[in-house]
Amino acid sequence: MFLLIISLNLNGYTLKEYNAYHDYTFGDVNVLPGEYVIVSRDADKASFESFWGITLGSNVVFVNSQGAIPQINGDETFSLYNNNGVMIDTTLFTMNSGESWYRESTGSNTWYSRASGEADPGSGASGGNDAGLVITEVSDASSYIYEFIELYYDAGDAPPEFRDWSRLPYTPVAGQECMVMVRIVDNSAVLVDSLFYSIAYQSFDGVWHDSVKSDTFFYTIPPANSEDVVRYFGFAMDDSSNISYSDTFSYTVGDTSTSQYRILFDFTKEEDAGNADWVIDRDWPDPYPPDPSVESDWLGGISAWGFELHSAGWEVKTLPPESSITYGTSSPLDLSKFDVFVIPEPQNPFSYSEKQAIFNFVRNGGGLFMVADHNASDRNNNGWDSPRVFNDLGILDSFGMHLDTTGESPNSVSDTFTIIPDTNNPIIKNDFGVAHGISFHLGNVARIENSYNPSATGVILYGTNLAVVASCTFGNGRVVLIGDSSPCDDGTGSPGNTLYDGWNEYDDRIVFLNASLWLARGGMGVYINQDKKEKTCFITSRAFTFDNSINGVVAVYDATGRIIFEKSSVSKGDIVWFSCSGIYLLRINGEVRRLIVF
Repeated sequence: MFLLIISLNLNGYTLKEYNAYHDYTFGDVNVLPGEYVIVSRDADKASFESFWGITLGSNVVFVNSQGAIPQINGDETFSLYNNNGVMIDTTLFTMNSGESWYRESTGSNTWYSRASGEADPGSGASGGNDAGLVITEVSDASSYIYEFIELYYDAGDAPPEFRDWSRLPYTPVAGQECMVMVRIVDNSAVLVDSLFYSIAYQSFDGVWHDSVKSDTFFYTIPPANSEDVVRYFGFAMDDSSNISYSDTFSYTVGDTSTSQYRILFDFTKEEDAGNADWVIDRDWPDPYPPDPSVESDWLGGISAWGFELHSAGWEVKTLPPESSITYGTSSPLDLSKFDVFVIPEPQNPFSYSEKQAIFNFVRNGGGLFMVADHNASDRNNNGWDSPRVFNDLGILDSFGMHLDTTGESPNSVSDTFTIIPDTNNPIIKNDFGVAHGISFHLGNVARIENSYNPSATGVILYGTNLAVVASCTFGNGRVVLIGDSSPCDDGTGSPGNTLYDGWNEYDDRIVFLNASLWLARGGMGVYINQDKKEKTCFITSRAFTFDNSINGVVAVYDATGRIIFEKSSVSKGDIVWFSCSGIYLLRINGEVRRLIVF
């Protein structure tokens, strides 16, 4: 008998606290058999671990309830409800300040108390009783933000589960090996594993793993010929002889002459200032060697990002220092020659012509990838950091996004963020795998302002209405903004720089690679049919001058009725937006006041 246990999705599950009533409803959180869920009152993961003197294992899902629960002052009890509103567990003790209560076994409701300083979040549960998801520990803390509730998913003697498949390159070409990566999770231990593969519909062959990192297993499928179909699936057996088979996956081997996409990394804004090294290599525009065998063959803090895309068949280049950002010129590094433009933590502002080039690129089908950092991350001491540079670019008016700076909060955040409103978002679930969150180490958040761009959305959230990963469409192009550079840091770079490997932390690499792919697939340009000739829409700034202040909603619409600009309470002077030439309507409080032709 072949068994496959599926992870439990907690979306809609609710923790309730009684005496003084409080509750917390989970978003899209997945937990595997044998895993814990720690619900912190109001601490991020790093500070929580520091306070309790622990390092939470890979079998722990950490959730910051943002102050919701628990709120321990004495005489509290707690209950857990599933997404149908049915109570599935409750505590049979009354909480007192300074206490930690833990469950003897998931198979009973016997609880013991101890001093809160003896709590052990993320460990100590006694399972094997097929009890399902239960509360196993509740603890007060000397500092209230570190109070927590621990849940444990006891699915009994469960078989291994395959999770988060990915491969590199995603579409191998003729003569190229393919590395397959998958997490194999078990509530005890995996004893036997194999990857079975078939080339060109021949019989399946099996291979053992090449290596294991934590619970991620790595396998190699040998080279095949162009147009061959390669199929593969996984097998695992645990120490209780429970067996699992995965689904079957496939890919078609590509032609060696085919380059999937072209991506350009900016290096014109001192992206290597201070301790930063946000380049793919120290050779540009083409990294050297041209065909690296490992990521470290290229020397840069984000070389892993470039290396993985190169391995997937992309053409990867750098826009060198002293270059100009252009669109529509004959330069081989002109943005019109690329599918994606990456700006990794710029330290200098864009010129007026560069802003026009970037907006023209996106409007006509390009993908813009912006990587920011926390407030006051000015590395070259010129008064500009990446949040200010991107805000000055005009990301609010055009993309509906704003990065917090001095005087705004929060403008510096650290945590592993796992609130994902749409788990089918292509930045979350795409060819490079499935992401469950992203880890920040002093990053920023984006405020989403849909009045400026209705398509702007938070892909991964901070709290309920701020985003650590955001995206939007603009014209025929796409935009992604990530508020921290540490997730793309691969820990390697120029001598003298202190770098850390965030690329392989949590699901950071999956987010960046999937986002790159989504941007590259954005489109080929906006065209206006005129006498059967295709004409590209070029964007420039448009302005209208008000002689007096306007106390009301001012909006500009294009000829199709789409809102181009909208703002409340406009001061005397100009309103400015970026758009193509054409006919526009100016409305004040919904009434048409002027027809504008550019």
